[in-house]
Amino acid sequence: MAKSVYYYWREASGKADPYQGAKERITQIFNAHRGRYGYRRIQLDLRNDACYLNQKTVQKLMTQLGLKSTVRPKRYQSYKWLSAHTTGPPERCLLPQPKDRTKAHDSVRT
Repeated sequence: MAKSVYYYWREASGKADPYQGAKERITQIFNAHRGRYGYRRIQLDLRNDACYLNQKTVQKLMTQLGLKSTVRPKRYQSYKWLSAHTTGPPERCLLPQPKDRTKAHDSVRT
């Protein structure tokens, strides 16, 4: 290890964490909302408490604390409109099947 790196590390390790108060407040907000707030909503809540931090800083601190919101985006459903108009699965349109079929394509009609 280089001499300059050693002295830099020794000096930096003696300093207090500048974000210690913000980390405690982020943890309080996160737990108060049962883990459903992400970094954007927490950043807005901090701003209301006169603690002005950038969103990237809040995101970095939440990563360091191991906090991750549980809300996930919903999956895309192309037939979502169909569920509002029907009560069950779509009915199948089948030709009437004869009871005495012997061949595989006996019921195919043209």
